[in-house]
Amino acid sequence: MSEDELLRSRFWLVVFTGGLCALFGILANGLLTRLFLSSPNFRFSPFFFLGFVALFDTLLDAIYVFLLVSLFKNLKKNLDI
Repeated sequence: MSEDELLRSRFWLVVFTGGLCALFGILANGLLTRLFLSSPNFRFSPFFFLGFVALFDTLLDAIYVFLLVSLFKNLKKNLDI
């Protein structure tokens, strides 16, 4: 395979695999955040910390998706995909 073909295959692998994982992470961590931070049973327990971990992980997944969109635009323009 040429270097251009390897770059394209790596690009599509990162876009689809990483994008799907990030979208799943946003959904799953969003549900966990809602569960741990809104339920009175979990509000004053060690699980409250897990709610903030899920919240910040959701934010990181969202940032990955935003960066992925920007990367996709730049590479599409440069590679004429």
